[in-house]
Amino acid sequence: MLEINTFDELVCLIALKTGIGAKMIHAKPQLALFLARLIGYRINDAVITKDEINGLYESPHFRRLTHGTHAPNRVVGGKH
Repeated sequence: MLEINTFDELVCLIALKTGIGAKMIHAKPQLALFLARLIGYRINDAVITKDEINGLYESPHFRRLTHGTHAPNRVVGGKH
């Protein structure tokens, strides 16, 4: 049977397998874009675009996940 992971689970799995500590926060789209632009400026790369964030919010999978315990406007964090 096909295993389906949430985005959070996928990020944590990649971090675990690569040995890279990852911090995950859930934020409103405007804050996420602002922070991504700051990080992108620092590393001289585009992290995520406004269109990509809008696409995530339009995805039925994203809407389904955010109506549960991980609401996008609630900030959580920690090393995974």
